Amino acid sequence: MSHQDQSGFSLIELMVVVSLIGILMLMSVPSYQKFVIENRRELAKQYLVSCGIKLAKLKTKKGSLVEVTTALDQVCETQIPRNDEVTHYQIEIEGENVDRSYLLVAQALTTSAKSDGSLTYDHHGNGCRLESESGCIAW
Repeated sequence: MSHQDQSGFSLIELMVVVSLIGILMLMSVPSYQKFVIENRRELAKQYLVSCGIKLAKLKTKKGSLVEVTTALDQVCETQIPRNDEVTHYQIEIEGENVDRSYLLVAQALTTSAKSDGSLTYDHHGNGCRLESESGCIAW
């Protein structure tokens, strides 16, 4: 009987490699998901600040924001993100007398964003993340 050189991997070696890949995936997927949620939140904050600036310019130019409450989407982007298939946040304006004060609210629409809370931005430029347990966290 001749002994031939065999090349390749044994079943045990392949199982070890697959196990290591599985362990690495278990460690990296939650970090990636957290990164995506934080990135979407930062994008929503940018949209809120941009919308607040546009509203301030409009109030300075026209002297009133009364008509904006019904047509906010003509002044600001209200779907975040606008080019993605899934909308993660919806911007709305709140306030009884928007000429004196208003509150922009980025309401979370997706499950991952809802767990992170809604974002607000007021007429003074104060940003806040609303969480159910801890209330409002400034940003």
